[in-house]
Amino acid sequence: MYNIIKLRDHSVLDFAYEELCEIAASQSANSHDEMDEKAEQWVIGTWKDCENQLSLDESVSVWPWTTLGYSAYDHDTYSIIRKGHQWILTGKSERSTLYAVYEYCKKHWQMEWIYPGESSVFVPRLASQGVEVNIDQPVFERRGFVYENLKDEDYLIDVVDWLAKNKINELFLTFPLWQHLRHALQPELQKRGISLTLGGHSMKFFTEGLHAIGMNHDGSAPAFAGYKQLNYEDESWQQIVISDILTYCQTIPMLTRISLWPEDTAVSDDQIQMKKDPFIALYLRFTERLQEAFTNAESEVKAEHIAYNAGLSWDMLELQEGMETSSEVDTLFAYWGRDYSQGFPECKRKEEQRAYQMLESWVEGTKKSNKDLAIFEYYSDHYMLSHLFPSMPERIYHDLTQYRSLGIKSIVNLVVPYPQAGDTYSWKWAQGYNSYVFARSAWGDPLTTIMEDYWCYTPEEERAYIRQTMEKVGEILSRISYFNIPLFPSRVVDVHVARLDESESIIPILEELNIYLQSVVSDMESLKFKEEFAFKKYFTHLLMVSGELAEEWKGKLDRNV
Repeated sequence: MYNIIKLRDHSVLDFAYEELCEIAASQSANSHDEMDEKAEQWVIGTWKDCENQLSLDESVSVWPWTTLGYSAYDHDTYSIIRKGHQWILTGKSERSTLYAVYEYCKKHWQMEWIYPGESSVFVPRLASQGVEVNIDQPVFERRGFVYENLKDEDYLIDVVDWLAKNKINELFLTFPLWQHLRHALQPELQKRGISLTLGGHSMKFFTEGLHAIGMNHDGSAPAFAGYKQLNYEDESWQQIVISDILTYCQTIPMLTRISLWPEDTAVSDDQIQMKKDPFIALYLRFTERLQEAFTNAESEVKAEHIAYNAGLSWDMLELQEGMETSSEVDTLFAYWGRDYSQGFPECKRKEEQRAYQMLESWVEGTKKSNKDLAIFEYYSDHYMLSHLFPSMPERIYHDLTQYRSLGIKSIVNLVVPYPQAGDTYSWKWAQGYNSYVFARSAWGDPLTTIMEDYWCYTPEEERAYIRQTMEKVGEILSRISYFNIPLFPSRVVDVHVARLDESESIIPILEELNIYLQSVVSDMESLKFKEEFAFKKYFTHLLMVSGELAEEWKGKLDRNV
């Protein structure tokens, strides 16, 4: 048995203990230094546990977090303290204590968890020497991943494990997806202390009952029956829906936030003209009523509203003239349609400029009202980015740096699957690069370190070539995101229903990618890269798709000349 001391019983601390036992055993099984490993002693507990149960000595004269005080540190701050052969793995909370365990494993055994469901990767690092006192905290307090429609239980269990190992503190699901998977995911979230947000585009989870009976609680026809978008001006249906939401949510122990959005469609001109108030004000009022219901029920669950240009509707994203941000609920800012080949504030396209100005307005307003603003990004979205999917490590890192400079402390990343991929393409693997960079960047890790760690995923003799190729391919593919707005609701991959007027701009990009990948795939064949190797599969897929789409765009152009 390993000499591991757990200072207190708690579900998350129990799990941290089990994880350290399992990882230590697996490392010793692969090491010639098993006796040395077993000479180590590990202590697991929160900062308070350490203060209450451990004594200080000459190597640690004061607990490192007491100098500034608890309030100076984020909830997820952790510490690793070395005293000879003793390691104290501790955090401000139980969850951050688990983070300390994982960080110790990363540093001491040189481990990195790159992809969900895959074995850890060996990442050479300098070994720690002598007395070490370390405090680490994230640069974003809220760090989440959003899944709206992926009924893949095994994969999402792997994702939850990966989230904890990469110090992500939130999983965001729709109500229908949670209902389908809660029996599997709830225990996995609880033992890791990961927060749960529910909502997204899932109002129908609660309103379909009203449709089914054909009436509201007062017997009238549902006010939203004739619209694709909900009619938030009519309050007659809202109280019964809010009551149902409250009842459902009271049974979920790790739930911390409701972020329930309008339907994913633009507000119609008829709806805009018939309303006395702007759509976003009416929807925000509904969210405030939802928050009031949770507050009255003495629940700590927080409600959040979204500012989102659904269907490219500015009326759903922008603060209208004279409108102020809410003093009751938090804001989630989700601008859809970014050109990811350029930075958000630097982009010269009018849509980006307008959206960034509105982001600044939301930031200013939420600061005045002392409410939180979270950024919703699409770095792992296979709808927006399509199966011409780009890796964007530098864009992600610099985006998060820019958002943090605005004082934004919360960010979530959307993962949208590509279920029709088949055996020739793994969407899970393709988006994993961006997801890994996002997770590390949310802690403020330097980009050079993130990249060095990620590329240990590849065989050393092939690393430089594959990294150079990924950077070039990512640069080309990111330019394709530009066309999501001019082609909307189509994308570059939707040739047969897309507008013609962008053909001459799209074809050269596809041809550039195709010509480059022809040489890459040929090189990989001659260098005898493994057939099943993930990068080769990815490049081969992009080669095939870019060639097919280039021909389709040419054909469409020829037919309309």
